[in-house]
Amino acid sequence: MLSRSFAALLLPALWLGISACSLPDTIDAVCGNGVVEADEACDDGNAEDTDSCLSTCVAATCGDGAVHQDVEACDDGNTEDTDACLSICVAARCGDGFVHEGVEACDDGNAEDGDACPSTCAEATCGDGFVHGGVEACDDGNDDNSDACLDDCTDNRCGDGFVHAGVEACDDGNLEPGDACTDRCEVARCGDGVLHRGEEACDDGNNNDRDDCSNDCEDQSHLVNNFSGVAGPVIGDGWRQCAGYFDRRDQEDVPLDWGAA
Repeated sequence: MLSRSFAALLLPALWLGISACSLPDTIDAVCGNGVVEADEACDDGNAEDTDSCLSTCVAATCGDGAVHQDVEACDDGNTEDTDACLSICVAARCGDGFVHEGVEACDDGNAEDGDACPSTCAEATCGDGFVHGGVEACDDGNDDNSDACLDDCTDNRCGDGFVHAGVEACDDGNLEPGDACTDRCEVARCGDGVLHRGEEACDDGNNNDRDDCSNDCEDQSHLVNNFSGVAGPVIGDGWRQCAGYFDRRDQEDVPLDWGAA
């Protein structure tokens, strides 16, 4: 047992020895120990990168390259809006207003099919089935020229050279009324009221066979109109009296007062 006097001398010496050992200025943080230390933003004690605290003890944020489960749809670690993952950590889709490079031709951020970029995110073209307002008259999505919309996205009309099935009988690509296809896109026929050049002498469009144009579209203007068919007596040099007129075949009608009494 130390004497009181020796203990009195030893204690100051021990104190001086302890005070001579300096303590560290900082304590090194250990990420993953479950204790937030020093400059750690968080420490949840695991190496999971899909929760709110990354394995680097940094709080999860959009753009960190790790997908925060149930919070982010994707996270590619960049701020590029033309790839598969937008800078807001949402998967790229048609209609988001960003053109997905190599996937979309356009993306105007709306679902309008009548503008330059339809809801399919493919540039509007004739034949896509959507009518581009102010550019196309129609668009039925096919190349059939016998229906109401031609393959150039114009309305089928008489004179365009395409026969509109069930609507036109013919279409020769012009509006000439005197050829085999009339300007109404009807096949020329006797009695339609349109003179078919080279085929008809006349065409008055009626069924009166006793006027100047017969029902066979033959010229009867040299005959007496409405003649009953009963010929009168021959009066000199081939003239025959017919219903008050003198008439000679293939000659103009001659009034009675021009001929003999």
